Amino acid sequence: MKKILFAGAAAVALTVSAGAQAADPIKLGLGGYSKWLFGYADQDDTFEGTRDYTNFDVKGDNEVFFKGSTKLDNGITVAIDVQLEAGGESNSSPAATATTTSVGVPVSGNRNDVNVVSNSTTTARTVRGSTVYTTTTTSTGEFASAGSVTTGNTADIIDESYITVGTGFGTFIVGSENNGAYLLHVTAPSAAGLSQDATHGLLSGAWVRNPGVTMVSTTAIDTDGDAEGITYVAPSFAGFTLGAVWKAGIDSASGDAHAMFDTNSTISNVFGVTGAYNGEFSGATLKLSAGYAVADVDGVGLDDHDEISLGGQFGYAGFTAGGGVRIINQDAVGGGDGAADGLAWALGLQYANGPYAVSVDYFTSELAGSAADRDDDEVTNWNIGGRYTMGPGVNLIANVGYIEYDDEGTSDNDGWSAITGLHLTF
Repeated sequence: MKKILFAGAAAVALTVSAGAQAADPIKLGLGGYSKWLFGYADQDDTFEGTRDYTNFDVKGDNEVFFKGSTKLDNGITVAIDVQLEAGGESNSSPAATATTTSVGVPVSGNRNDVNVVSNSTTTARTVRGSTVYTTTTTSTGEFASAGSVTTGNTADIIDESYITVGTGFGTFIVGSENNGAYLLHVTAPSAAGLSQDATHGLLSGAWVRNPGVTMVSTTAIDTDGDAEGITYVAPSFAGFTLGAVWKAGIDSASGDAHAMFDTNSTISNVFGVTGAYNGEFSGATLKLSAGYAVADVDGVGLDDHDEISLGGQFGYAGFTAGGGVRIINQDAVGGGDGAADGLAWALGLQYANGPYAVSVDYFTSELAGSAADRDDDEVTNWNIGGRYTMGPGVNLIANVGYIEYDDEGTSDNDGWSAITGLHLTF
């Protein structure tokens, strides 16, 4: 299948280069979204201890899309999509003059999540002279390169950037984009869109804090994130479609690295296939998806890593019931399970009528976590969500949820949140 993907990409490149000129040059248009939420959250008293977390907060996420396409005289459609972060999150902070990233890699006997510590210094102009701000940011990820990395003079504020080449035998996506198994995945419905939201939902840890539990926040395969690669999606036939993806490697400190990868220190050669079905019959709708991904993980403390995702939704008379499951098989060097070995699954029910929609859903993640403990790190999350479409591209959303973090050690937390806000698309 890898040879087919590479051969197809080469064929498209030759066809485009040999094709006639475009009827019209590519002209970029604007799109995107703006999401602002106001919410309340309550932490467990035992977890808080002497700390005193705020109960109310405002959280935002905004992106502006630059899109354009053209159709060549030979029938091939070429398009570009660049997605600019536009505020509301830490990645929209001022550009750093220099950034040094220290990355730790999990090894046999100690397979906790990778800790990525980034120190940046930003000089800002003031009325008199200049002011220097020093910021230390700590995040976690599953895979990373060893050692320290010093990056350039500006912060990366582009989320995704890719081109697509559409032909009669399928579409190729080249660049920084999620894999096909993620793009075609079907899971539990969510009226507010916050159930498996790693940025703003309860599973993000932004409202009820994660005490250090190893987890995933979606039933879709997203280990490779937005790393650069090639994705192929076949034309739909009788509701069925197939896809494949290949990515050279992943550096979890930045999602991808521009330099060639050292396969002895990074996860590399990510390859995945996926299939999906979308059909309608007798007033009912049926959506199904299945995905598989495998990667070379030699040199990162792991012997093997592969994932399977399955999902489905059935809709009738305004009701939609569905769910998804993600199975992660991860073996550590020397035997035993890697930190991310385990599964996640979700179930949900939604009812929509005109501009209104309400839903209830359940999600759980159970991963091996630390090799020093035989128990699993577990996360369970309940959500009741609602959406009211006020007009084209204007949605009022609300969500009430409960989450419980059960660490295999003693670092537990649980709590609930109530969130409301506007989600605009343009």
